[in-house]
Amino acid sequence: MSQAASQPIAAAEREEGASVGIAAWLTVLILTVFILLSFIDRSALNLLAGAVKTDLALTDTELSLLLGMAFSIFYSIVGIPGGYLVDRFSRRKLLFAAVIAWSSMTVVCGLAGSFGQLFVGRMGVGLGEAFISPAAFSIIRDTFPKRLRARALSVYYIGSACGSGAALLAVGALIGELPRGGLDFMAPIGHVQPWQAVLTIIGLVGLPLSLLIWTVREPHRQPVTSAEASPGMAAALRHLRRFGTLYGPLFLAQGFGGIATAGSSAWIPSYIIRRFPIGMHEVGVTLGTIGVVAAFFGMMSSGYTLDQVGQRAADRWLPVVGGGAVVCAGFCWIMAPLMPHLGMIWVLTGVASFLTPWGAIAGAATLTRVTPGPMMGKFTAIHFLVYNLMGYGIGPTLVAVIADHYHGGTNPLGIGISIGAGGAMLLGGLLLLLVARSMDATKLPARM
Repeated sequence: MSQAASQPIAAAEREEGASVGIAAWLTVLILTVFILLSFIDRSALNLLAGAVKTDLALTDTELSLLLGMAFSIFYSIVGIPGGYLVDRFSRRKLLFAAVIAWSSMTVVCGLAGSFGQLFVGRMGVGLGEAFISPAAFSIIRDTFPKRLRARALSVYYIGSACGSGAALLAVGALIGELPRGGLDFMAPIGHVQPWQAVLTIIGLVGLPLSLLIWTVREPHRQPVTSAEASPGMAAALRHLRRFGTLYGPLFLAQGFGGIATAGSSAWIPSYIIRRFPIGMHEVGVTLGTIGVVAAFFGMMSSGYTLDQVGQRAADRWLPVVGGGAVVCAGFCWIMAPLMPHLGMIWVLTGVASFLTPWGAIAGAATLTRVTPGPMMGKFTAIHFLVYNLMGYGIGPTLVAVIADHYHGGTNPLGIGISIGAGGAMLLGGLLLLLVARSMDATKLPARM
């Protein structure tokens, strides 16, 4: 490891008027690789859902539990103590252990032969991935000045926004190759299905990539007053209660956005395969390409725009801009599954994928502006606790339950996506607009 990589980032780099060097942006890029990898690991099952359902003889409800609840249980619960550890210990070491953990558990998913085994494997993936965003948010906050945080966060969020699309691309490509001999490397294990081989390959890729974390420099934690130094969870909860009218709608906005994102990404591939004469490989490549391209440009444009808004207008305009974009995304998800032609579904899905990141970046930028530095890991953990309990815990199952209610109709899964995902996205956008109103009415803590 180089000396440059081992030295902390100088405090001057974080001062509002100071320049930010290439090392800071390389740090964000590496964090983006990790969040992209984590989303590929958690989302790969979405395209494989049909094959898993057939091979393990599952119902749609059981499948929805694997897509959502199994992952979210540990992801959400461990996030809180994970945030506590992030605020006190080396974020690099925690990230290294996390990548090893979730990659190994993805391999376990690939070796699973029953619902119970796959459920346990998905829980393990969630356990490992619970650490990444609290650590990444804390590193970014301590590396970049306020004027550049939305842009840095938008680069980081490219990994999550493009992750589901990248998973579809990766799985689609592997599915296209595996029947031509791609299962030979697993012969010592015994007979395996293509979906098992795909998950095993994806998990193995993450193990060597974990070494990238040692090229990241651990930033100094921002200085605080003696009264704020090393606050515990009790202090964080008091701060949360004090500014509950702000944090409440902010967290709920991200939670409803999570329901929409998890619900739509879990079921849109299966919906298209069931409704139109198109195969898994074609759906993975097409939907993945649309998702990656739209999310990439959505992230980059939102980060730049929100940084400009943050510099030229009051902080309240961050959730206003983000909320407006999310409301539009909600209408896209309401309409997309009801369209009669596949081309119209592709277009509306792309528009929704472009607009959705605006809400995530606006919420994250708002959170970093109103949360004291020593509490950033804890509040990021609370943020993702709500996001994942609501998103992965409710989203896929909500769509399935609504579809089961309309079972026998002409488009039950499409109605489930429209009501469950589209309606949740719309509510998330409206709650972000409420955040802006709360910021006007609340005496905020000092900006950091």
